[in-house]
Order: sequence, then C-alpha cells, then structure tokens
Amino acid sequence: MVMKKHKKLGYIVSMFPRLSETFIINEILELENLGFDLVVFSRKPAEGSPFHPVHVDFLNIKSPALLLGVSRFQDWLPTLKDHVLCLILKPRGYIRAFHQALKKKKRTVWVKFLVAGRVSRQVMKRNIEHLHAHFADNAKIANFSAVITGREFSFTAHAKDIWVKSTPSALRKAVKASRFAVTICRYNQEYLSQISSRPERIHLIYNGLDCSKFSSSARNTAAARNGYEILAVGRLVPKKGFQVLVEACRILAGKELEFICRLVGDGELLSDLEILIQKYGLQDVCRLEGICSQEDLIQRYLSQADILVAPSVVASNGDRDGIPTVILEALAMEIPVIASPVAGIPEIVINGRTGILVPPHSHEDLAAAMTSLLTDREFALSLGKEGAALIRQKFDRARNVKNLALLLDGRRA
Repeated sequence: MVMKKHKKLGYIVSMFPRLSETFIINEILELENLGFDLVVFSRKPAEGSPFHPVHVDFLNIKSPALLLGVSRFQDWLPTLKDHVLCLILKPRGYIRAFHQALKKKKRTVWVKFLVAGRVSRQVMKRNIEHLHAHFADNAKIANFSAVITGREFSFTAHAKDIWVKSTPSALRKAVKASRFAVTICRYNQEYLSQISSRPERIHLIYNGLDCSKFSSSARNTAAARNGYEILAVGRLVPKKGFQVLVEACRILAGKELEFICRLVGDGELLSDLEILIQKYGLQDVCRLEGICSQEDLIQRYLSQADILVAPSVVASNGDRDGIPTVILEALAMEIPVIASPVAGIPEIVINGRTGILVPPHSHEDLAAAMTSLLTDREFALSLGKEGAALIRQKFDRARNVKNLALLLDGRRA
C-alpha cells in the first residue's frame, strides 16, 4: 500500500532555537520522525548562550532554519529583492496583501508584511505547501504570506500571544483566515471559541514530552536527608509569581525545616528578587541559579528536587501562563507540584491528586502547602506517581504530535 505523502511545511517562529521554547523543538523533531519535510523561518537570531536545544536533540534536527529578519541594516537589500520577486511572480496576491497592510496603518503590521515577503519568496522557491506559525502574533505573517502565495496557513496560540500581544479582534480574524488553529490548554480553547465566529477550527493539542527523557529513576532521593530541595523554573517575569515564593520561603525559614529553594531562570525581575532575598536575609536558602540547558535542568535540578513550585499569577498587563512545560517535566519524574490555579494549570495539577493548588499571591497558603509536602513524604510520593500517570496518558509527545500531523495534512476538519 502506498503511504500518503505529507505536505511540505514552513514553520514561522519568533526565534529559533529559544531557551524557553523547547516545545517547538520537540514538535519539529516529532514531525520529522513522522516523515514531514520542514523549513523553519525565524524572525530573530537565536539566543547564543548557553546553547540550548534540548541539548543533543537540536543537533538531530534535519530541517533548515532560515533567519528572515527585516530590522537589521543587512536585511534591507534581501527584503527589497524578495518583495520585488513576489510582486513579479505573484502580482495579484502581493497587491491583495499590500492593500490589507495599507488598511491597518500600524508599524507592527508593516513589519509583519515585510517579513511575509521574505517568507513568501522561500515558500515559492522551496515549494512549501502549508505554513504554520507558532504564537498568534506571528499568524499575521503566515496570513500575509498565504495571501501572496495562495497557500493555506494555521497557527498555534500559547499564552502571552493571546493575552497581551493580540486583541480579541485580531485573534478572531486570525482564526477566520486560517485553515485551523491549535492551542495548548482547554482554558485557551474555551476563550478563543467564545470570541471566534469559527470555533470548530480551534483544536486543543497539549504540548507533549518525550517521556523517556524524564524518569523517576533519575532522581536522587537521598537529597532530602541533607535538607529538602525546592525548585522553581521559569523566566523571572511577573506572571511566574516568584516574589510570592520568596515571601513563602521567609515563613518556611522560621520553621524547623532545612531546605534550599533554587530559582532557575533569568529575566527582568532578577534585581528585584535579589533585593527581596537580601531584605529577608534568605541568601543561604534562596538561590538564584540563572539559566541552564535542559540537560542541566534534568541532571542538576529536577533530579534533586523534592517539590516543584509554580506560583503563577495573572500579571497587571493580563499576561498569564498556559501550562508551564516544567510542570510536565517535573510530574513525569514523579516530583510533586504546588501551583496556582491560573489558566490551564488546573488541567494537569489536580488538587489532591497530582499536586496542590494554592490561591495566587498567597504566600501564607504557599508556605503551608510546601510544609505539608515536605513533611508528609508518603502523600508527596502519591501525588508524584499519579502525576506521572497523567503525563503518560495526556502529554505524550508522539501521540499529541500525530494529532497535529493529521490537521496539517488536512485529514481532520
């Protein structure tokens, strides 16, 4: 029997590879395993250090990654050439896209139109059949390029791109223009369905893990005998709620518990967190570890952690998490999780079954939950085991990406 050939895909991302976006790397790897031919279009140069690609995995990605920026001086001539060629080769589509950009009169829209010209030239040159954008704010690039080239497009919406970078009107138009849209938690899907005129086009596909990389056998359970290890991982930005965690550690430090709380990540709140830690004299128990590769995250931090804390909040600008990938990684390693019931988090941290949920901004409740899990290890162990079972059931990378593959090939409406 002859197998159906997969469509050739163009993937539009903001930056590739990116420290906080291993889910994109995982998705590309799995699509390649399924036999897809991809080209990655990156708007910005990759972060340089530390080299992050799901460590060795990135070296195994076969897909070419092209930098198609428009902001640097050296981008100007290639951008002009690409747009002239698009106008010559696809005049009707190009003029239609140009008129769409002209209506908006916004600088951000024109930047996306310029990027779309560069993408469109590669779509024609490489015979790409379908465009997929990661993040809703990149959907406009895919839309412009689809208009120019006559291709179809789709996009995946995550978190900040929904709540901060896109208006309800823009999201509604993106869904309407796309062949389909994907989002990574039911919370997002319900919101997008409410504001959309085409809710049937919005599909829930959870980000998945390669569960073989995250195993409870990698954990060093002896760590607890030398003091408990509390772990928090993420960008140091308001929505992560790490200031609440420091406040909770101040309460925990007053109890007869030996512990170290490690905050892994970097970001705009680094100085604020340093000042807060010094203010409470917590330098010995609260450690700001900086950023690390995923290999180090597994070997140095997750393997030692007794609990993972994700005290997410809704930031003042509306930004919020979807489902932080580190929660999936921790549960896959049977590490019990304490988190806030923000956005999609309760879909995986089920209170009393796979973790403990505490109210956002409440350092008292967070401290009580940490004390509970550190002192009742049998309960903590049961949470971790049930969490790992849920990961295998709903968050397996291969199974979830197969669902995406069906959509990309047009075999699911």
